[in-house]
Amino acid sequence: MPPVVVRASKMLPEPKSLRQEPLTRKLPGVSAVVHAGSDLKPLMHSHDNPLISLLLQGTMRERDQRRTVDCGPFSLNLQSPGYVHSHEITSKEAMSLCAMFMPDFLKRLSIPPTALEMPTIYESGPVIEVGLRIYREMWASDEASDLVLEGLFLQLVGEMDRADMPRDLLPPPWLEEAKDLLNDRYLDGLSLVQIADEIGVHPSHLSRTFRRHFGQTLGEYVRSLRIDHAIRQLASTDCPISQIAATAGFSDHAHFSRECKKRLGMTPVELRRSVRMR
Repeated sequence: MPPVVVRASKMLPEPKSLRQEPLTRKLPGVSAVVHAGSDLKPLMHSHDNPLISLLLQGTMRERDQRRTVDCGPFSLNLQSPGYVHSHEITSKEAMSLCAMFMPDFLKRLSIPPTALEMPTIYESGPVIEVGLRIYREMWASDEASDLVLEGLFLQLVGEMDRADMPRDLLPPPWLEEAKDLLNDRYLDGLSLVQIADEIGVHPSHLSRTFRRHFGQTLGEYVRSLRIDHAIRQLASTDCPISQIAATAGFSDHAHFSRECKKRLGMTPVELRRSVRMR
């Protein structure tokens, strides 16, 4: 019996058609839409059910009664039920994936997700990766697509809940200092010894403690920050992909492409094409 050959999906369609008609999908308990951002609401309002909004292109300003936050490409905004807020587009072009979770969807979960009870903005990590996979699957039209999408939305809620899960012990102040250093200088190629020297702890102690509190090594955390930086560059600039890859610390275009495909299910070319409306 010959082996089954599973071929890669075709390139994502150009999203410029979204100016005329949003892309909508209806699933059991989830209503999702990809649209150009002109219909976002600048007036204060709230929702009866949890709503997520993944900004794919452009910039947006989120306001509530206490704060104002400027959001860029590949930021995911969770709006919990009853949360009074407004959001307005602050760039010429914008595109978003929005999804509302209905009560029957949440009832199917074995453990109620506490993450959906608190308004939160996610800017990196597995939540954004799953969100981009959902965006890609929104364009699919095969018979299995609804099932895949439903599974991805369940995974998204799980990743949001995991991101908000409290740790057994608070990290020591010096570990937070190390994390802040990585957030500021992840493109600088710092070694473990250099980071430990700046923080004033032994490298092996830093390595073990970082992994225990944050669930990943320093190298994995830096790689994640670099990929997040690179995909934002893909969406917001016209820089050549090879230049973006080099700036983000990847050995070559192919290395960056493999990492992007592994994490997001899309190559850099596919990702850039899928979020450009011109």
